[in-house]
Amino acid sequence: MKFHAYQPSNRYYNHKFGRLQTEFPYAFLLFDRLLRFSLVDYSLVPYVSRVNIGKWILCIIYRKLIFPIVFLACRHCPKNNFACCMVGINSFPYLHRRLLSHLHHKGVHLFGGGRAPVNCGFLSPYLFIHLIPLSTFYFFCLFLRIEKVGMDDILSDQNILSIIDKRVKSEVEIISRILERLSIKLVISLGDDQPVPRVLIEAASRVECKYYVVAHGYITDPTLLCIAPIRAGKLFVWSDKQRADLVSVMDSEEAKKVKYVGSPFKVYNAKSLSTHYEGVLKCLIVLDPRDASKNPQRLTILNDIVRLLTSHGVNVIIRRHPQDINRYPNPEEIILNKFVRISLPKEFLNSQLEMVDFVIGENSSVMFQASLYGKQSIQISELALAEVEGATKVSVCDLDKFLFGEKSILFTRDECSSQYLHYEMCLDSLTDISDESC
Repeated sequence: MKFHAYQPSNRYYNHKFGRLQTEFPYAFLLFDRLLRFSLVDYSLVPYVSRVNIGKWILCIIYRKLIFPIVFLACRHCPKNNFACCMVGINSFPYLHRRLLSHLHHKGVHLFGGGRAPVNCGFLSPYLFIHLIPLSTFYFFCLFLRIEKVGMDDILSDQNILSIIDKRVKSEVEIISRILERLSIKLVISLGDDQPVPRVLIEAASRVECKYYVVAHGYITDPTLLCIAPIRAGKLFVWSDKQRADLVSVMDSEEAKKVKYVGSPFKVYNAKSLSTHYEGVLKCLIVLDPRDASKNPQRLTILNDIVRLLTSHGVNVIIRRHPQDINRYPNPEEIILNKFVRISLPKEFLNSQLEMVDFVIGENSSVMFQASLYGKQSIQISELALAEVEGATKVSVCDLDKFLFGEKSILFTRDECSSQYLHYEMCLDSLTDISDESC
C-alpha cells in the first residue's frame, strides 16, 4: 500500500492551520481531525462531527452526579503500583482475552476491557477516562453547532478559540489528576484520532502514562487521515509490510512509533479451517462505505457479482460497513433472493469468517483478516482504490473462471494463503512501558 499522499496532505494542513494550531494547541485537540477531513472533502465534516445525543446526555449525567462521589471514594483507596486501562480492545476478542490473562499474571491492576468495566460495575474508575473527558453541556453545544453550520465562523473568531482552548486545557488537567490518582501507567486503545483520545494522550503525557494504539483495521487510506500524525507513544499495525509502508513516508521520530510485533488475531492453520464442502459454498461480501466508492457503476458491479454467485448455488452474506448502518439504515439495492442475506449489525465478524469459504470485497481490511483464517480473499479490480495485503485482485469478467473454472482457487486455498506468515502478537512488547523501543 502506497501512502505518498500523506506528506503533501500534511504539509498543506500545516500551511493552512499551523499558526492557529500553535496559538491554540488545546482547541486543536478537538479540531485537528475535522479539519483534516475538510481538506479532503468538506461534506464529510457534519458526519465526522455528528453528535450522539443519547450518549452525550449519559456522559453529562455521569459526570455531574456519579463522578464526584466515586472519585471522592477513590481518594481513600490504596494506590496501585501499576494499573492499565484498555479502551475498545474487546473488538479483537482473542487479543483481549490474552491481554487480560497476561496483565493479570504480571500483577497489573486492570481497569476496563472495552465497552464495560471489569468486575467493577457502573461505578468503575475505568469510566472516569472513558466518559468524563469533554462531557459538559458546553462541548455538547459546540459539536452540535459544528455539525449544523461547520467550523468557518469558529476559526475566524480568536475569542471563541481562546475560550475553547482554556476549557479543553481544564479537561486535560482533570484527566491528568484521575490518571495519577488511579496509578494508571498504560492505556491501550484502538485509536488516537478522536477528540477524547487526544485529550487522554495530552493528559497521559503529564503524568508519565504511556498511550499505545492497536490499529483498528488494515490501513488503506493514502492520506492516513485517521492514523497520522501519530500522537500515541506506539502504533501497532497488522503486518510487517504495513509497517514498512508507513515508515517509508514518515519522518524519523514518527517512524519510531510504528511497530509490528504480531497479529492481533489468533493465528489459524489454513488446513485445520478448510471447510467441509457439503454441496453448498458460502461467500462473505464486505462492502466499503457507500460514499467512499469512486465508481458510478458500483451497484451494477455488485449485483453482477451476486448474480454470478447465486447462479452457482453459493450462499451469500453481505456485510455492510458500520458507517452505513448509521447513515443509511436501509440496505443498498442489491439483489436479494433465497441465497442472499444482509448481515445484521450485531453478528460477529470472526464467526462469519470461520463459516464462509471465501471473501469478496472492495477495499476492506476484512480481506486481510480473512487471509489469517486461511480463507481466499478476492478484491474486485473495478472497485479497488488501494492494495490490500492477502487479497487477490480479480476483475468481474474473470471472476467466474477464477472461482468456478477447472483450476478453481477454492480447492487450493491452503496453498494460496500459505504465502502470508502471521505471528501471534508479542504481549510483552504491547504492554511494555519502558522508554526503550520494542
